[in-house]
Amino acid sequence: MSQKSDLKQEIKQQAEFILRNLCNYLPHYVFWKNKDCLYLGCNEEYAKLVELDCAEDIIGLTDADLNWQSDGSDTEFFQDGDKRTMNGEPVINNDEILSRPDGTKLNVLVNKKPIIDDQGEVIGVMGIATDISEHKRKERELIAAKRLAESANRTKAEFIANMSHDLRSPLNGIYGMAKYLESQPLDSKYHEAVHCIVEGSNTLLQMVEDVLYYSRIEAGDVATHSEPFNLRKIIEHIIHSFHASSKEKSIDLIIDYSEHVESHFIGDIQKINRVITNLVGNAVKFTDQGYVSIAVKEVIREEDKSTIMLTVEDTGMGIESDKLGKIFDRFEKGTPSYTSNKKGVGLGLTITKNFVEAMRGDISVETQPHVGSTFKVTLPLLRQPIKVRKSNWSEHYDNIYVLIIDDNEVRGKFTVAQIGTRNTLLMTSQQFNEMLAGNMKLANDIQVIIVDDEVESINLETLCDDVTGHQRLSNSLKLALLSSNSQAYKEKLTIKEFNGFVQKPVAPSQLLETLEKSWQQWTSRVSSERELVKVMKPMVLVVEDDKLNQRVVTIFLETLGCRVALAVTGQEALDQYPKKDFDLVLLDIGLPDFSGIEVAKRLRAMETYGRESPIIALTGHVLDEDRALCLNSGMNGFLTKPVSEEDLLQMIVKHVLPQHHQ
Repeated sequence: MSQKSDLKQEIKQQAEFILRNLCNYLPHYVFWKNKDCLYLGCNEEYAKLVELDCAEDIIGLTDADLNWQSDGSDTEFFQDGDKRTMNGEPVINNDEILSRPDGTKLNVLVNKKPIIDDQGEVIGVMGIATDISEHKRKERELIAAKRLAESANRTKAEFIANMSHDLRSPLNGIYGMAKYLESQPLDSKYHEAVHCIVEGSNTLLQMVEDVLYYSRIEAGDVATHSEPFNLRKIIEHIIHSFHASSKEKSIDLIIDYSEHVESHFIGDIQKINRVITNLVGNAVKFTDQGYVSIAVKEVIREEDKSTIMLTVEDTGMGIESDKLGKIFDRFEKGTPSYTSNKKGVGLGLTITKNFVEAMRGDISVETQPHVGSTFKVTLPLLRQPIKVRKSNWSEHYDNIYVLIIDDNEVRGKFTVAQIGTRNTLLMTSQQFNEMLAGNMKLANDIQVIIVDDEVESINLETLCDDVTGHQRLSNSLKLALLSSNSQAYKEKLTIKEFNGFVQKPVAPSQLLETLEKSWQQWTSRVSSERELVKVMKPMVLVVEDDKLNQRVVTIFLETLGCRVALAVTGQEALDQYPKKDFDLVLLDIGLPDFSGIEVAKRLRAMETYGRESPIIALTGHVLDEDRALCLNSGMNGFLTKPVSEEDLLQMIVKHVLPQHHQ
């Protein structure tokens, strides 16, 4: 028994020795106290912290005896924590500052637990403190660096906003005046010069846009917004914007919008518009013959969402295999600028890929040098719960026979696809002439003839006479697809009994709308939104201090049929506003006396019950914060310079026409 007792005592001593050494070697400050907050012991690290010669010297001392400095946690604070711990509220990961007797400070993370005896009684408290001073120093450095970076980003964003405004404003004036002159009856020499100005300013604006967009992406300043939009209309508008440049090269622009895909979705309209514009713009730039097409189809359909595939195909120069992996890199142009006539800064596809991925989409490319390229973009989009009115034209799908005459097989097939009838015949002009000569027979009467004005063997001015008396063709409705927008030519064809015209590149919605209107002979209905505006003659207050921009906007508005009043300053706008019933206010943000934001707020404050004119911001600022400030100040919309006549028309249609129909 004596040997067992001695062995047990020896093991106990060894365990106590190991425990003391373990406690001393811990890289933490360890201490323990009794119920009266008197120290019963500590490890060597804690003894060094409080400047004692050894750990045993702390026995019987209190925190007051350790001479903690007043600019850190004090004795009262320590003892309060001890007592709360012994009363059942242990201290867990408490961040404290210790100010030592020598004046140095430490950041420590403190944990305290009660000491409980064999009978379950609390007899003291034990604490462990970890030095986190270095961690806190790095944390402070990171916070300072973050603030510095945020400040730099704010400065960068402000610079981008100011540069955007300063560059867009003069470009708006140049581009607007040039577009106006281009629409006038000028001598060919002057018309060519004006066209060069339009093309040059367009190119410059595109470069500025790319640089500014990329700068915003780099600054993390491009947020994603969701709003309702009409995908078909966006594509048609973009395709028409490239009509002039494609016509110079004699390449066809084709839209293949599947009849099974809805038009109304919810998504980021700005990013979608930019993606399509960049892809179509590149296709037109690198294609010198053939065609550029954009096809839209639905690849996945869920309960309220569709995955849409946009395919942009061209018959251009293609991309060499060694360049294919780099085309989405910034400033990558495929060929050096000094050997290429394809201008740009090499950011378009970088921005496109960034925007597609931001919308949780995907982009890919298939290409063959000297044959062409095909870019495919898939985007998940929410469908708008809109019940689309079924057109009168669609009610006749099974009964109407349509003849399409086009010497371009690719273009003709796309037109066939957009018509939607199952009884559609595609012919070349040569085949059509053979049919007139009796060498080809038709099995059914043709109700609609659609002819492209670029066919080789048909004169549109004599076509109606040619089909008169033909058994299958004489009672047909006739539409022309025109590459020219000459009103005189349309009037001449109208006299020759053409029923309608569709401007190329053919927009599917415009084609179907023209078909439907012509088919139903809707002569009593106002044919366009422009005619409605001309009849209504809305009164518009233009608040703009730049004389060139004043003139451009005034010309566009007066061309639409509006009456215009001008104000150069915010005060002039405030003085004029109560004197007339303005249907619309176009308000520049940067005015010499007040900001446009302040003017909008004051205009809203002046309004009486029932009288509220729509206010549209007219500015070169493009940041999301600027847009939000405008809307929050009481404005109804936002137009970014340079502004086109079509932009102004759409704002009038959206904000003015509904008020007159109430």
